[in-house]
Amino acid sequence: MTLLGTAAGIVGAGFIASLAGWFHRASGPVSTNPEWLVIAVAIAGAGGMVLDSVLGATVQGKVRWMDNDAVNLAATLAGALCAGLLA
Repeated sequence: MTLLGTAAGIVGAGFIASLAGWFHRASGPVSTNPEWLVIAVAIAGAGGMVLDSVLGATVQGKVRWMDNDAVNLAATLAGALCAGLLA
């Protein structure tokens, strides 16, 4: 994990969250608060990115079945769970 990589990941999560908010607003009136959606997606994306980096640095390659695909799956599922809990 580097400061530049972490900053880029946070910016990327914010960008995707902004797109989610924009598409949410464009889809018409719905009950979910779009500002809260943007915050939840940004937090979940940044959390998934950090988990991916931590698992990649600590577990990947040391546990036989924990390859890059398993790390990506774990980080994606954790980010989705986080977003679901926040939203």
